[in-house]
Amino acid sequence: MVGLKEHIKICDACGGRKGLSGRVRVWKQFPDGEKEEIKVGNLVVDEGHTLMTDLLGYANSNDKITKLEVGKGTTSPDASDTGVETPLGTPVTLTTTGFTQPTVHSITFSFLLGTSQGNSETITEAALHNDAKDYCLARVTHSGIAKDVSFEIGYEWTITFST
Repeated sequence: MVGLKEHIKICDACGGRKGLSGRVRVWKQFPDGEKEEIKVGNLVVDEGHTLMTDLLGYANSNDKITKLEVGKGTTSPDASDTGVETPLGTPVTLTTTGFTQPTVHSITFSFLLGTSQGNSETITEAALHNDAKDYCLARVTHSGIAKDVSFEIGYEWTITFST
């Protein structure tokens, strides 16, 4: 596990670029089992950022991000979340209406909750999932929207790999 000080050094070593980064461990191993190790940060280049955003949107049909689950939970998102905290009484999972790549460092997904979906519920959270819905990419909570048949709710969700 990389400690905070080591992570900062790694980020500094890769030009201060934050968000999408990595580290490389290189070693010499001698016949007697002794090892000499070097750890260095790497720079994820623009093509790498493009590749990551492409993978989120264009990947194998089961892995690409295509689903938005909405719910009524209010607990702040946590890194261990696997979906919404509290699904609606009649669960609603939307399929993306499309995605764009505004920059090589980001991808935006769009979803629309129609007039016949989620009615009589107060929607306070959403989670992004892959097509098979076995992975959760991100979760958000927001101010409650009391849903009824008179309107749709749109979600536009941008994932950014910081530069």
